[in-house]
Amino acid sequence: FKHSGGTATTLKTALEHGPATTVSPRDYLHDAAFLVALAGQSSLIEECVSALREPVWPLFLGRKGCPPTRPLLLVDPPEYADLESALKLHPRLDSDPKNRGKLAAYIEDPQGTLERQDAMRINQLRMYEFRNCRYLEVDPPCTSPD
Repeated sequence: FKHSGGTATTLKTALEHGPATTVSPRDYLHDAAFLVALAGQSSLIEECVSALREPVWPLFLGRKGCPPTRPLLLVDPPEYADLESALKLHPRLDSDPKNRGKLAAYIEDPQGTLERQDAMRINQLRMYEFRNCRYLEVDPPCTSPD
């Protein structure tokens, strides 16, 4: 049983310590589309592709009740010179004309001036490390005619 002091072996002990509910802010997205570009050693990229094509466990986006509605991998992904080019040149994933405009993009960069606390740290508390990034706005081409 979880309680404010840790874990108890009996319900009586858990009730003595009080509830363990933690209120935390949450943001939920709907009808969102994300493009993730990877760069690195080809063996690591191939390992990531293989894991996404044949996952050991069911894939979900943030919560188990949120499975992806589209394939996670492009069938024949094009080659780009670098990550920034991929984010700027790859066609939009959402062809709805009302969603046009610049999009936010973050590129991990040790010299980046933006610090984000979203690099996973492996531990039981699920804490996150900081990482440096560059922020840029991109206006990728549309897949549908104007």
